Parts: sequence; C-alpha cells; structure tokens
Amino acid sequence: MNILFITHDCSLSGAPLLLLHTIKWLRKNTTIQPIVLCLLSGPLYTEFSKIAHTFIFEKYAPITPAKKQENEIKKFFKKFFKKNASKNHHFIKHITDNPVSIIHGNTVIAGNVYQFVRQYANAPIISHLHELSGIINQHPSSWKFCLQYSDFFLGGSKACLNNLRNLGVATSKSGLCYDAIDIQQFLEKASIYQKSSYQQEYFTIGFCAHLFYRKGVDIFFS
Repeated sequence: MNILFITHDCSLSGAPLLLLHTIKWLRKNTTIQPIVLCLLSGPLYTEFSKIAHTFIFEKYAPITPAKKQENEIKKFFKKFFKKNASKNHHFIKHITDNPVSIIHGNTVIAGNVYQFVRQYANAPIISHLHELSGIINQHPSSWKFCLQYSDFFLGGSKACLNNLRNLGVATSKSGLCYDAIDIQQFLEKASIYQKSSYQQEYFTIGFCAHLFYRKGVDIFFS
C-alpha cells in the first residue's frame, strides 16, 4: 500500500520531525510504501529522501513578504529564460504510476495542496493537525481547503482534538493520535543524568520545536 505524506516544510522543527519518525516506524514495522511531498525544502529533505520517494513542490508553500519578493524574482527569470518545464511533472508521474491509498496532510498548511493532489490521487485525505487556533487562524485559506477536502481529522493532542471540534469538525470525522518522536537517540544522554546525584530530584523532559517564544522555551531556562 502506498501512502502520500504531505509536509509543509523540511525544517528541524516539531511537525516535520514527527512525520519523519512516523514514516521511519512505518517502514520498519509495515509494508507501507511512503511517498513524501514537501511544500518547502530544508535540512530534513535528505532524511526524508532516504526512506521515501520525496518531491518538493513549492508552488503551494505558505507565502510570506520575503517569499513574495523571492517569487517575483523567480517569475522574472522564468520569463527571461523562457523556462516552461513543469516542476511537478515527476511527482504527477510517480503517483499516477503508483496509486496511493491514503493522503496524509501534516499540519494545516498541507491543505494548500489538497485540490491539486486530488486531481491525480483519488484517495481519502487525513489531516493531522498539531496546531491550535492561533496558527490555524493565520492560514484561513489552508484551513478552508482542509475542511473542504479532508475525510478525517487527527488531533496531535487532546487540546488539538477539542480545538478541531470547536472549529466545527464533526466527532465522527475526528480522532486522537498523540504526537511522538523516537527517543532512542536520547536514552543514552538521559541515562547519564539518571545515574547522577540528581536522579532522585529531577526527571528528563524533552522538547521538539523551534526555539521560539510561542513554544514555551522560557520554561526550559527558568
């Protein structure tokens, strides 16, 4: 069975790392063949490429002021050099030759590409959201596409699931799937602290996200 996973980018941040861990687990424990569509590249692109057929399709990436300027520059050079080759040709051919059974959108921004993907992959769409309203409200068009095309929603926590239902997602179309990462690489470091004199006073807490005030980084330094 082929599953198409859509990631909003390949940054060293929470949602892409969660997706990478999920795909690694599926490759190790199932016969599922993953396909990854990235809306932006980044440091994790190489890691995704090692475990799945991976494509970058920046046309549907979230637009920022800097990105708008970059897009204008790209348009100029495209016209200047008369480049008409389609970047998405290889992706379309791959999912046409290898039909997918499920489309998994990671974060609300994945909704940007649902309409396009549905033209070539007639499969149910599962939107897996880790965000609350603060981020969802920043991407109204993405959320609109999620509501329009998603067959089912997954919340990465109880708070995320409750938020989805508060935003109008039916109980019958939503469920809970806790976010998780591979802790094996951290166990050795954790064991050092556990064997130290701090063992009885402290326990290890992990953090997986950008070092950004909205993520509560200050708690780890207080």
